[in-house]
This record gives sequence, structure tokens and C-alpha cells, in this order.
Amino acid sequence: MDRQERIKLKDSKIGSAFFFLYFCALLASALPDWSWAYGLVNLSLATVSILLIIRSWMKRDHSKRYFSIMSYLLLFTMAFCFSQPIIRLMIIAGSKIWILLIILWVTVLLITTLMKEKIFHSFSEPNKSKASIALHLLLFLIVIAAPFLIMIGSLVLQQFIRIDATFMMCGFLMYILSMILLVILPGFLKKPEEVIAQK
Repeated sequence: MDRQERIKLKDSKIGSAFFFLYFCALLASALPDWSWAYGLVNLSLATVSILLIIRSWMKRDHSKRYFSIMSYLLLFTMAFCFSQPIIRLMIIAGSKIWILLIILWVTVLLITTLMKEKIFHSFSEPNKSKASIALHLLLFLIVIAAPFLIMIGSLVLQQFIRIDATFMMCGFLMYILSMILLVILPGFLKKPEEVIAQK
């Protein structure tokens, strides 16, 4: 891929990415209460992400490639941070559900990454394949069903786990948003030259 002139710093949005990444890291570390252990992990992830963004900018990557890398890192950090509150609540409550939540999160990440080609085409060429229609339908059903599942699930779990229902519902909502982000993520791994070659 041919290099181009470096994107101007004011157009690179590095500053916005910096504040957004560290905001997500600090927010996740403080919910439901502050944890230095989670803080260290989250701030380390934010630091690595911003360094990778700067590296892409310094390499004079194609603008589409640069913003794809930035978008991927921002969304991955969001997904990682948004999954934590409900997991931490389950750990505090002494429930083993947190293990299932982690396994599910990692499994979805691996599957969607392996299916990045299909996911990319599902979003770039909607309605042109059964996989694309199925993916959009799945996301639509998740958005529609999520509020009801969160409400019912929180009320049921509250019978066995002594946690405020509002905290639990918010935690599950953030976890579902995290899962949706994991589905979207792989679409940003596609390189511009690969997209051009397939056209």
C-alpha cells in the first residue's frame, strides 16, 4: 500500500481518542466501586490503544486504514470496559455467573474475529446475502428483546442474589452493549487495499 502524507494532527482526532479511552478505563474501574487492580488493567489497555493509534498516525497509514484502526481500538476498549460492571457485581455477590459471562465474552470475540470477512460484507453490502440479512436481523432482535430480558433476568436473579435491581439492570445493559460491539468490531480489521481488490 502506498504511503501518503501524514494526516494533520488536528484532523487525526488523537486528542479525542485519548480522553475517550481514559474516560472508559476510569469509569469501568470505578463501577460499582473503585478498584486499583481493575484500574491498572484498564489504564494499561487505554495506554496500549493510544500508542497503537499514534503508531498508525506516525506510519502515514492510508487515512481509511488509520481511522479503521482507531475505531477498532476505541470500540474494543468500550466492549472490554462495558463488560466489567456486571461481572464485578456477580463476584461481589458470590455468584459463579461471572465465570459464564467471561467465557461468553471471550467466545463471542473469538468467533466474530474468525468471521471478520462475512461480518465486513454484511455491513458493507447489506441485503446481498443470507448471512448479511441474518446478522442484521439478529442485532435488531437483540435491541428489541434486550430491555425485557434485562428486566426479567434482574428480577429473577434478585431472588437469589442480594444486589440492587437497578445496578443489576444497568450492568446487564452495559454487558449487552459490549456484546453488540464485539459483533461490529471485526468489520474494522479490513485493509483498504483488500477492499479495493475485491471490488
